[in-house]
Amino acid sequence: MVSDTTRTVWFIMIDHPLQGLIRVGPAYATRDTARSWRSFVKQAWNGLPTRLELCKLRSVDGVMDAESRRRLSDRYNMDTVNHQAAEAAGVDDE
Repeated sequence: MVSDTTRTVWFIMIDHPLQGLIRVGPAYATRDTARSWRSFVKQAWNGLPTRLELCKLRSVDGVMDAESRRRLSDRYNMDTVNHQAAEAAGVDDE
């Protein structure tokens, strides 16, 4: 039986005048957690405009699908870990 799940994460984005929207910091599990860091990020980036972005990640049988991996890589500049490949290679990623 195939297990299809969707996970929602939040990112803080900075509207940089030269680079456009860029992700700052990690993925947050809840909007409230991301919002709590927003003023700190804005101050650290000298008052540049910030916004929160919702990202839905889909996984099938515990493995993130290609579209979600591509979105994380292209839009949010994040690498994904292939847990099954790491496990097969004997790498402990925790």
